[in-house]
Amino acid sequence: MESNEMIEVREIDLGAVFRKVFRHWKMMLIWSVLGALLGFGIAKSIPRTYTVVSKVSPELSYRQSSITSLAAMAGITNNMLNNTEALLPTVYPDIISSPEFMIKLLGTQVNSEKCDTTLYGYLSTCVRQPWWNVVLSLPFKAISALTSPKDDAAAEDSLSFDAFKLTKEQAGIVKSLSRCIDVSVDKRTYLITISVEMQDRVVAAQTSRALLAHLEEFVRKYRTDKTRKDLAFFEEMYEEAKSDYYEAQKKLSWYVDSHQGFVLQSAKIEQQRLQNDVNLKYQLFTSLSQQVQNARLRVQQDTPVFAQIVAPTVPVRKSGPSTVKIMAFFFLLAFVVSALVYLRK
Repeated sequence: MESNEMIEVREIDLGAVFRKVFRHWKMMLIWSVLGALLGFGIAKSIPRTYTVVSKVSPELSYRQSSITSLAAMAGITNNMLNNTEALLPTVYPDIISSPEFMIKLLGTQVNSEKCDTTLYGYLSTCVRQPWWNVVLSLPFKAISALTSPKDDAAAEDSLSFDAFKLTKEQAGIVKSLSRCIDVSVDKRTYLITISVEMQDRVVAAQTSRALLAHLEEFVRKYRTDKTRKDLAFFEEMYEEAKSDYYEAQKKLSWYVDSHQGFVLQSAKIEQQRLQNDVNLKYQLFTSLSQQVQNARLRVQQDTPVFAQIVAPTVPVRKSGPSTVKIMAFFFLLAFVVSALVYLRK
């Protein structure tokens, strides 16, 4: 059985559509204005935020090794062969976002017009939320208050962080701080851009400055850890060699003073033995002294320098929210919805 399916092609008369919409332009304009007013109310309900942008350029470590020397003799000029930097700037975003780094940053003292506390206290008590977030969170807070009683000891010592086992409140604060920080690295120039967004502009600048200080301390400690351990070892050996050298000198001087006028061969041999012992200990003492000086120079050479291209400053203008953009969005949304409603009638 054959059936012919007739496909009906309906043409849309754009002129008729525009005429139908135009007949209700006054109501559509009213709805659009109401939408813009709604957007204005929503924009004013969202707390203002301020963003501090800083840029730093860390110093990289380049050392000449035997492999690179052979490569240079062979005519290979790859700069990456000379780069012994184990902690490249591309790893810095992971370092900053780590819980250990965030926990250390939360202990920073911040001062603003409304709050004078640590960064943890600011994020837990001084941050405003939109009214709809407050309303939606009320049932969950009520349930949490009934099911999990408050621990007074934990509340009194809120900064007693254990990165291995954070409480629910502490994990929430760490996550909130992580959302306020954005770190990007230019893979070609290794220029690090750090953005910190807070509701208080002074706190944003203080947090950005503390973040840079903690990052610089972490990198310096990492870069100089091995050389500092070597320096401590050489200093310990130096003090021991110094004590042994002085002790050998005392033995030699006592023996010479107590055996003056003796012409026995055994006395001369013993004096020569003590003199050789003093010479050996002196050589070790001077050698370790040189090692200590070299280790101190290596510590200074391995200490990186962070060049602040753009230093953190207190912002003057807010970064969000944009009232005009939110009003324009709700104006267009109300216009489109009202147009669709009138077209379906």
